[in-house]
Amino acid sequence: MMSLPDYQGKLIAYLDHNILDIFVKNGLDKFGEYLARDFQVVYSDETLKEIKRSVGYEKQFLDVLNELKAFHLKILLDETYQSTGKATITNIDCHKAFHEYNTNDPIFDIVNDSMMIDIKKIFGGAKEKTFYDIKNEKIAAFEELLKVPEITFHEFPALASLFEIQANDMKEKFENASSELLKHFSKNIQNPIGWSGIKDFREHLGIGPIQLNNIEPPNVIQQIWNICRESLPHGVHMSLEDFFGIARNPIHPSSNYFNYQKVASIYIILNMLGYYPDSHIHKDRRFNSAISDQSHASMATFSDMLFSRDQYFIKKVEACYEFLGINTEIRYVE
Repeated sequence: MMSLPDYQGKLIAYLDHNILDIFVKNGLDKFGEYLARDFQVVYSDETLKEIKRSVGYEKQFLDVLNELKAFHLKILLDETYQSTGKATITNIDCHKAFHEYNTNDPIFDIVNDSMMIDIKKIFGGAKEKTFYDIKNEKIAAFEELLKVPEITFHEFPALASLFEIQANDMKEKFENASSELLKHFSKNIQNPIGWSGIKDFREHLGIGPIQLNNIEPPNVIQQIWNICRESLPHGVHMSLEDFFGIARNPIHPSSNYFNYQKVASIYIILNMLGYYPDSHIHKDRRFNSAISDQSHASMATFSDMLFSRDQYFIKKVEACYEFLGINTEIRYVE
């Protein structure tokens, strides 16, 4: 893999989408000028995804990113398409980055929606789908994703051959994981139509916002775990790491499981438990927003500062970062 130079510039600032909203509506103002002057602002593909959803205002958001002199933040992959746990930042015109994102976007949007459908089901969405429907959709989407390099690498047969070997291994592991998930759901849920996993989850553990939102730092995750483990079924033995889904990489158990990935897992469990939860998450728009927040929380681990106007988002992120020892400073903006 090509060696890349270490970044040695200004402190890196990651902005939640609601910060960009302010600048689109009111211009950069003194706060925006301060960010552009004193920080290296970055944005991720999740930022571009949210901009794409802001139909009619795409240009304004991209212009704001350019005014902020923002760089594009992306996860660095190795030759086998596995995460290195590192990220790159690239100085590219934001309109060009958005165009490149949209060039590859249709298939990746379909894949992403399919990959997240079981999570949506747990949160009370996708009411009409069975778990068999969900498994089949996810596998079909994964197969479509694996076709993309066939186009990308048509001029590089050796590279395409390497990817094919990796892809077959990835596909087998993904299908096994999907089958295990289906088996678990089918065993425990008799009627999946209209099922709300989040409702069952909270009722079973006897917890929700009333019980959890009084918890104060430090050791928020540990305090939540202490409450939850008292309500686990008799004979169920699991660790805090198992409960929050961070004990091992869910798709590649033998692979590294990096902090930015663990943040995403802890964040979504906190939402399920009811720790400063997002509201109406069973609705598509609110679900998409919550998943974007999860991604922002994950990607911001590569920055020095995270700015947001969403106090519930900040509470969950603070809990994740504290537990994992992530040093990103979080700032609430009124």
